[in-house]
Amino acid sequence: MIDPLGDRVGASGVVVDGPVVSVIVLTYNHERYIEQALRSILGQLDAPAMEVLVADDCSTDRTPQILDVLLKEFPDRFRRLPRPANLGLSRNLESAWKECRGRYIAILEGDDCWTDRLKLAKVVAALDAHPKWSGCFHAVLVERDGRESPGEILTTPPRTTVVSLPELLCANCVTTLSSMTYRRGLITSFPAWHRYLINGDYALHLLHCEQGSLGYLPEPMTLYRVHSRGLWSSLDRARRWQQYLSLLAYLELHFDGLHADAIARARQIFFDDYASLVKIESRYRALGMDRLAALLKWGKTWFHGSPDATSTEGPRSLDR
Repeated sequence: MIDPLGDRVGASGVVVDGPVVSVIVLTYNHERYIEQALRSILGQLDAPAMEVLVADDCSTDRTPQILDVLLKEFPDRFRRLPRPANLGLSRNLESAWKECRGRYIAILEGDDCWTDRLKLAKVVAALDAHPKWSGCFHAVLVERDGRESPGEILTTPPRTTVVSLPELLCANCVTTLSSMTYRRGLITSFPAWHRYLINGDYALHLLHCEQGSLGYLPEPMTLYRVHSRGLWSSLDRARRWQQYLSLLAYLELHFDGLHADAIARARQIFFDDYASLVKIESRYRALGMDRLAALLKWGKTWFHGSPDATSTEGPRSLDR
């Protein structure tokens, strides 16, 4: 049984004192969505004892004023974390992470919301029932650029209800951080390289998955908003490829030889999916699409063991 909290956990498997679950709300310039996000937490039914930590990373829109109103309306329901300066997504999350006291950590991004009023109850019950799980995630509904897509479930479901590290390395089936709840205490601080990744949520899933498999619940319980202002949504395909390959390189160093076969397999699958890289690269160059061509060339060099394989910059032309 994973028991990272030591003597703070009683015989029944729950925290002796303090909340059962800590909810981190990550927000930056979410004036259109933040009220709905927070009210979706307040609307949880049969929820275990919880604390809600609001981490506003120095928003420059009306988000701070909206938070002021909500915190005045519900003074005992939220705790606003001080942010004298903008930290960036990784450091903002890590700072909030270290403030958590619950047995579990659930995360809600400020432009998403929970749609199932029993979400926390269901997820906590699942984690309590499966003590070897390092975390639990579920399916999500999607809204694209303000247009609702009724019934569209964005999550690519895993083959089973339990996802192992090798499986997660090959395909990130966790659609959004807002669908994830972690078992607190397995990861106490983030590696330094985490702040250089845009897909740091994927990295966090993988770091936990090394400690124990992730559980999957097929019910959609979160509304995930895909819009041009989202960090990941705004990236073109070339940047996303670069981020994935950079993540694999970082993990290779972080695990220091462990899980080498799983990482090699994930990288192999990536390049098998683009087996005609040479032809594609030539075609892109012929069409004047130098950014994508440079990415493919860099990927081939990396795959064949270039000394620059762990560079976080990728092909220089991507920064033009």
